[in-house]
Amino acid sequence: MDVTGDINSVFEDIALSENKFTDQGFSEGVRAAENNCHSEGEELGHTKGKQIGTEIGFYAGFVEEYRQIYKTPENKKEEKIVSALNKLDNLLSAFPDYNCQENFEEKLEEIRAKFKLLGSLLKISSEFNLNTTSW
Repeated sequence: MDVTGDINSVFEDIALSENKFTDQGFSEGVRAAENNCHSEGEELGHTKGKQIGTEIGFYAGFVEEYRQIYKTPENKKEEKIVSALNKLDNLLSAFPDYNCQENFEEKLEEIRAKFKLLGSLLKISSEFNLNTTSW
């Protein structure tokens, strides 16, 4: 029986145990972080999607209500309002209802700008606040 071979193996295991446990800990940490980040990202996406959907729904409801009021424009100002309502409606219709990467923020900002213009034409507050806006 070769005792020196066994002793060298034991010393090698002791010397390399720190590296082995470090690598194992790193691997476990990466797996735990991936699982945790996935659930956090999913929760954040759900929350932001709900907020944006509520905002878009508010604008769409606003357009529908004011279209009823301005069915037949009687002067130039009302024609401008109807035109702005139609443009906002077109922007809302073109807004994606799925995950998209292209021009998402630009489209949302364009909708917000058109809503602000409409608010100034109607002489009403055009601020959308998820916590205080209620119709």
